[in-house]
Amino acid sequence: MMAFSKYTFLFLAILCAFSCDDDEPEPDNLGSKAIIIGDHIYTIIQGDEQSGVFGQALDEVIKIRITDLTGRVVRRNLKFEASDNGVFTHVNHYNSDTISISWQLGCTEPNQTLKITDNVCGLAKNGCIDVEVFEITAEAKKIQQGWFQSCETFGSYSNNSVISNDKYISVITYQSVYTTTDPVNGEWTTNSSPQTSNYREIAYAENGHMYAKSRYGNGLSISNNYGQSWKSISLPNNWGNHDMIIMKNGDYIYAREYSHLIYRSTDAGASWQEFVNVLDETNSTSSQVLAIASDDDVLHIVTRNANHVITIQGQTIHVKAYTNSWPIYSDMSRFHAQAGKNNVILLDNRNYKVYGINTNSGSITSSSLQYQHSLVKSQGKVYVTDNSNTYRVYENGSFQIKSFEMPKNSSRISRLNFHQGSPVFIDHFGKLNVYIK
Repeated sequence: MMAFSKYTFLFLAILCAFSCDDDEPEPDNLGSKAIIIGDHIYTIIQGDEQSGVFGQALDEVIKIRITDLTGRVVRRNLKFEASDNGVFTHVNHYNSDTISISWQLGCTEPNQTLKITDNVCGLAKNGCIDVEVFEITAEAKKIQQGWFQSCETFGSYSNNSVISNDKYISVITYQSVYTTTDPVNGEWTTNSSPQTSNYREIAYAENGHMYAKSRYGNGLSISNNYGQSWKSISLPNNWGNHDMIIMKNGDYIYAREYSHLIYRSTDAGASWQEFVNVLDETNSTSSQVLAIASDDDVLHIVTRNANHVITIQGQTIHVKAYTNSWPIYSDMSRFHAQAGKNNVILLDNRNYKVYGINTNSGSITSSSLQYQHSLVKSQGKVYVTDNSNTYRVYENGSFQIKSFEMPKNSSRISRLNFHQGSPVFIDHFGKLNVYIK
């Protein structure tokens, strides 16, 4: 709505005799409005009476032009005040004939306002006064499809990450773990991060539990209640680089760098037993464990030196040799594996390369990278991600390079992940961005 009291209302058709030009075509779907205050004409070019999504920027930028009574553009420093803790950004006062405002709605009120005032001289006896020029309205609704930016702010984006198991989504900060089942309408639970200065990675396991790997290789913390509490687990031979996963059946699988042994715990880490000797399975005298991954109840062991993939499902063991497919001089800290349905993705962050291994056909393909990436899994697919809106996904035996359009008010990504097959990330404002299908 607009403030008209004490002032003369002009339709744009009258105003165009003074001020319309080719740079700002007259909109044909919005009732453009104008008002005279003192010696100036204020005109809403576009953006009034929109509807949008709670907490999100309106689709259309609000544009206002100010001229004198002869139609010449005048530069004014307007003031803006949004209801419901809404924010306005990208305000441009002096570089064009219009003032452009991107209005991000608040998160609670269905009917919201943006008040626009100017400090006007010549109306009062005692100097200049603030006068309300316009009150622009917008209707806020729940999102149906598209990008959603959380109303919550999770702190410095460079220290945060997002993890998901498609049912739960969690934001990990230096001190806290925030978890929800519904990032749009659900409540967030807040819990403390384990060993806040001592973990290097928090992730969801195949069985839905969270695990935090130690930064210094001396332990592991497990949460079976989505971060509400954590239990410290001792690992066998836990010096140096190592890898640990939890399978869907609850088995803990552990491997240490430069070792040929795989350990398993069937009692949540209370005790460990030798499970697989890769020397025996590969008939090699030099084979060592490089990476481990699982999908449901299928375990995959990737070895180096004599390069093999060992696949174990129940009592069935299948071994496939991939001679010279990945560097034999590899270290566990730079190699990571993730398993999808009938495939293993092996990421080499030392030589910037990713390998896709089809465990059914035995075929292998690779794709070169420019810098370090991460592997994330969602709805059975493995994604190769970095801090950009471009990613790779292994489909039909090869890597497909894909990208998505960034949300309007976000320009930087911290650790792209996927939730229920859709991209999700923390932006430079510390906001969670998730695409709703």
